[in-house]
Amino acid sequence: MVAINEKNGEAHEYLSPGPGIPRHTPAVHWLKHNRIMRFIQSCALYHQLHDKLNEMKKLGIVWHFRKTDITYICHSNTCTMNVHVLQHVSFEGPEFIADWCAEKGHHLTYTRFYQPGAPLPTQNDVDFLVIMGGPMGVYDTDIYPWLQQEKDFITAFLTTNKPVLGICLGAQLLSVCAGAAVQPAPQKEIGWFPVMPVAATTAVPWLQALLQHNPVLFHWHGDRFNIPAGAVNLAATAANDNQAFLLGNNQLALQFHAEVKPDGMQRMITAGLDELQPGSFIQSADTITGKANFSASNTIMRGMLEQLVAAGS
Repeated sequence: MVAINEKNGEAHEYLSPGPGIPRHTPAVHWLKHNRIMRFIQSCALYHQLHDKLNEMKKLGIVWHFRKTDITYICHSNTCTMNVHVLQHVSFEGPEFIADWCAEKGHHLTYTRFYQPGAPLPTQNDVDFLVIMGGPMGVYDTDIYPWLQQEKDFITAFLTTNKPVLGICLGAQLLSVCAGAAVQPAPQKEIGWFPVMPVAATTAVPWLQALLQHNPVLFHWHGDRFNIPAGAVNLAATAANDNQAFLLGNNQLALQFHAEVKPDGMQRMITAGLDELQPGSFIQSADTITGKANFSASNTIMRGMLEQLVAAGS
């Protein structure tokens, strides 16, 4: 929250921010009509704000109200972020996450490790890190040397307390980078299966609400992550009791694929057809296609993304 005293021109920035404003947001000053006006600084996370309040109003970027001699200026939800995706294989992309970024006006960038020499960004250039899945394991650094570089990047990024979402292999990488371990699951889980909240999920009300009806979501994994110290397991399936965990309030690991869309699912089926052998928790290609519920799944993904952003950095 930014407050301007209309009588003396003093500007104050509250540590308890208003809607959409992170704590300790830097600000810029300029002189207008003999008053110092203080607004949110243009930065990678938020829209560049103009130097005139009336221009900002026209763009719908801010709202303000009067209380005695103070004008309070708050940033609206129209903000942009630099969302960076760590992608391991061509057939497992961000899918609905990319749609959500386009809808919100967020900037989407990639490190595609399957392309030689794929560069990693600086941590300052990333506001939200998304780590996708893949058929490799977190310990396969001899086969995929870039895995160690990726793990080093993730380990450092976790200390920034910026939003992170890890999906499938990405969730397993979060587990390892946060000090836990990953091992083969008792059985592979491939197909659409119910995801259930557990007792600890009540500590995260928004996730409890998203999972309260045991949504049927897409899975494709043979490994299982352990829960890092300081985090708790937040979801389970009949095959795997560790399906999600939250680090802090904005770094989320998901073993399942709520981001998947029809074309992406078909690419995964094509790439992993030899894995679809009969098993208690392995569905056939036809069953996978027949059970798909992308609308419900993507709605849950949207809720998760927006909650991670709302939690701030």
